[in-house]
Amino acid sequence: ALVSHRLQESFPSIPLMGEEDATALRTNSELATRVADCVRHVAPEMSTEQALAAIDRGSHQGGSGVFWVLDPIDGTKGFLRKEQYAVCLGLVENGKVLVAVLGCPNLPVDPSDSDGERGCLFIATCGEGAVQRNIASGSERSEE
Repeated sequence: ALVSHRLQESFPSIPLMGEEDATALRTNSELATRVADCVRHVAPEMSTEQALAAIDRGSHQGGSGVFWVLDPIDGTKGFLRKEQYAVCLGLVENGKVLVAVLGCPNLPVDPSDSDGERGCLFIATCGEGAVQRNIASGSERSEE
């Protein structure tokens, strides 16, 4: 809901292709309220209906043109076990990935220190390379 909402605010003309919709939430008001309460921790201005609409926004079928692709929890079993998972986002134009971001909240920032600080973003731009960003500090590291 949050990623979809922010993309809609920043890039209103670019559609979103996602894996989920809010059908199950619309039939379970208690669960919908719990989800919306979590969303409001980050975006207090969002109503329950806005959160559900943001989830439903991911109905684009892909194909040609420019569109976002979002997998909000890649690695569901890892997420449920509070282990490794990723939030995956890509910007695609006519089948070519222009920008890709992997958010890995439980991945060690330093791969040689498995007990160290956790939380990385991996950001790649077509023709420009990729960087690893520490989620907490914002510091970046690129590998040539």
